[in-house]
Amino acid sequence: MVSSVLYISPALPVGGLEKLIVRISALLAEKKTVRQYLVSLSDNNPLCTEFDASVEFHPFPRRSKFHLAPIRALRKLIREKQPEVIVCLNFFSFLFAYLGCLGMKNKPRIFVFYQTTIHLNKKEFNLHKFYFSLLSKRDKVIAASVNQVNYTVDTYGISKDFFKIIYNGVNTDHFTSMPANWDRDGFRAQYGIPSSAKLIVMAAALRPEKNHTGALEALQILENTHHIKAYLLIAGGGIMEQEIRQHIQQRGLTSRAILAGVQKDVRPVFWAADLFTLCSTSVETFSVAALEAMSCGLPCVLTNIGGAKEMIQEGVTGHVCETPAADIAAAWAKTLTEPYSTEAMHAYIVNNFSEPKMMAAYEKIFAEKE
Repeated sequence: MVSSVLYISPALPVGGLEKLIVRISALLAEKKTVRQYLVSLSDNNPLCTEFDASVEFHPFPRRSKFHLAPIRALRKLIREKQPEVIVCLNFFSFLFAYLGCLGMKNKPRIFVFYQTTIHLNKKEFNLHKFYFSLLSKRDKVIAASVNQVNYTVDTYGISKDFFKIIYNGVNTDHFTSMPANWDRDGFRAQYGIPSSAKLIVMAAALRPEKNHTGALEALQILENTHHIKAYLLIAGGGIMEQEIRQHIQQRGLTSRAILAGVQKDVRPVFWAADLFTLCSTSVETFSVAALEAMSCGLPCVLTNIGGAKEMIQEGVTGHVCETPAADIAAAWAKTLTEPYSTEAMHAYIVNNFSEPKMMAAYEKIFAEKE
């Protein structure tokens, strides 16, 4: 078992990967034998309070693109704490780890959590081509799906030997089906959603790749083509909030497309809904939110990005579709009219994507000899 871990993140917003690291560090903290350190390269750290109190937090915010102080501070921290393992939350963090360890004789092993499949633009593509060139034989990239690895290997021409695949896992004791005494109608009423209406929930950061505008178009197609008048509850925050509000108004959906903001506890959103969806067009790899929704007994419709087909059991936990709005709407209509067993969905997540299975895999690779 590894004795010390240093996490490096570009920032700590409320996001899927960041929340995953919170859970991994909490599970390691329970063992009381692992020293853990956390570095953020930003002042944007709302999630830092969610980490276990035993995790030592060090903010080293960048003030400009070429600000060297965070690298010097990180280098000093690595020398002082001597972590066995450095876990980087994406390749931008890896660049700092690489520079922080440059020239050291006893370098920690570096693991890069890589939760991206298709990049947004050419700039991101070229940056990652550069990052991949910095990997040494001692470094490992932790990928979240087979499809992601195959795409990355084919696209960037790098060896599969760099990759370890670990499926994301969720706390299936926490994410369960709706309690018998929970007021579903009362929760819906807060957002003006009738108790009998079909409700689709989309829990995703408000960023371009999540394709909220496509979801809004699909909501109209669902009504006009498939004759299902549903509501869309959007949980999350981000840079596109104002733009999405404008799209809602322009499409005349102000009463049926609701921005609910960031949810401290997302379970009530799942319990109130009939369907969970992600409409991503890029980046998405293996959604923790989708796993949480299925663990709560909610069927999912996911676009065919990253490991969606490795996560969804067709007809048992939902469906995978392509990214055009018409395809999304058709998959929604199909799923909303099919019967689903909440018990079967929860059992599927327990058996395949539970935290114990995930943590056993992490502990194994952290302890592996080079």
